[in-house]
Amino acid sequence: ASLYQDTFFHSDVVNWCDWANLTYSAGDFFVTLGKNPMALGLWEQDAYDYESHFDLNSTMWNEMQVYQWGVDVGATILDQYTATLQFTSSPFTERPYESGVFSSGLMLRKDEGDFNFLASFNLLGVQGLSGDWQNGYELDRSTRFIKMPCLGVKYAFGDLVAGLDYSFRSEERFYVNEMNVGGTLEFTPSDKLSFLLKGGYERCYPISDRNSMSGNRKVVNPVFSLDKRFFGGLAAHYFPLRDNDALRLHAVVAYDNGFPGLSINVGALYNIAIRIY
Repeated sequence: ASLYQDTFFHSDVVNWCDWANLTYSAGDFFVTLGKNPMALGLWEQDAYDYESHFDLNSTMWNEMQVYQWGVDVGATILDQYTATLQFTSSPFTERPYESGVFSSGLMLRKDEGDFNFLASFNLLGVQGLSGDWQNGYELDRSTRFIKMPCLGVKYAFGDLVAGLDYSFRSEERFYVNEMNVGGTLEFTPSDKLSFLLKGGYERCYPISDRNSMSGNRKVVNPVFSLDKRFFGGLAAHYFPLRDNDALRLHAVVAYDNGFPGLSINVGALYNIAIRIY
């Protein structure tokens, strides 16, 4: 039942609704109102969440709700670039309409040709506790912003696609408090088979740190609050249906220094297409 709760009034939890929006376009310009992914310049965040593998993804992907309510204003430039200015509710507050805590982002993306990229600068609104575990906490109702530049690049070499993501987060102007870097190699030898090799490193401070990515310290899982986290693994995807790729079978072997040994994930994904017109 919790999957269907807090659809409209909470911005810090994952629920059944990822997208619910309307777009008006005129020529190369567009305006979108509703629920959309946050404009983050990372390929990991750009992928559909249900097609990703949590054990191959970063702490930010696992812990931050990136589907938020807001408005996007953008334009297509030279037929291959898209610039978007976005204002949304913040993933680091429970009730954004009451607290008045919001986030914003400016993103440029390219999706044409062998070389593609995403680049963004985001301000993530945070309201909650201030202080640390040594000196104590106090309730802080003022809004502060975590600054987060992001860059994701991809290059295709025939059936092989190499990707790189980098981002850091800070409340200071130029000081890196937390950072993520991750790389991927995707090999697609046929329409029925693909392989994904992925690895990453990140620095995420404990949840007691006021500069933590968790913001208001809603994240309480100490496993994902590592000072230095290494993760990576290999995923194999097989599409057995003859005429389409609606059914995907997958197997994943992953390593994470926050867990002992290797993890194995085997499953299936089926996309149901529903036509309403």
